Amino acid sequence: MATIIRLGPAAHGRPMTLEEFYAGDFQEGYQYELIDAKLYVSPLPDLPQGRAEHWIFCKLLRYSDAYPEVINFVNGS
Repeated sequence: MATIIRLGPAAHGRPMTLEEFYAGDFQEGYQYELIDAKLYVSPLPDLPQGRAEHWIFCKLLRYSDAYPEVINFVNGS
């Protein structure tokens, strides 16, 4: 059984196993990803950033509809 580790922004870049990641106690307000056995921590977007991301997504989606030979898939997540 893995030890529960309290994780927050200070843990960014920390080497970690998948088992440790799943057992982690994550500080709210951040997005956590395990990439190549390292923890990546980034703040969740606030409303203005979320609006900008949505605007860009909509523009890219319309462009991909008009030019599928240039962009054939747009992911909104």
